[in-house]
Amino acid sequence: MWVFGYGSLIWKVDFPYERRVPGFIRGHVRRFWQHGHEADQVTWGVAYKVADADVERVRAHLDYREKAMVYIGTTSNSEFVGPEPIELIAERIATSIGPSGPNRDYLLNLCRSLRSLAPDAHDDHLFDLERRVLAWAADKVDASVLNQQ
Repeated sequence: MWVFGYGSLIWKVDFPYERRVPGFIRGHVRRFWQHGHEADQVTWGVAYKVADADVERVRAHLDYREKAMVYIGTTSNSEFVGPEPIELIAERIATSIGPSGPNRDYLLNLCRSLRSLAPDAHDDHLFDLERRVLAWAADKVDASVLNQQ
């Protein structure tokens, strides 16, 4: 079995695998509004070859962890918010905390891992969100310092 990870599975691999191959899928884009299919776009990630003996255990683990074997956000998902202004998405990421921790950590780990995995890859949406989340955090730090003076 091969598993393609395009999010936290790039840096947070918690299952056994025989082989790790960086690569991309064509025709899908990474968006933080759970939608995006553009034929000329690619999504970078990592494919993992799982040994036959481990397939059942890894599949059960990933089904629990990821809640699906194949996850493509669609408009029928109750969490789908659709395209929103990038500033709103960045603020939501900067201020939200999920079961695995702060959403900003997910975003920043993903950006760092993607740069390491594919230095020439371009994901304008992702890197624009990173820039905005970091700027939002810096503004909040500056404001808290001013409030303490």
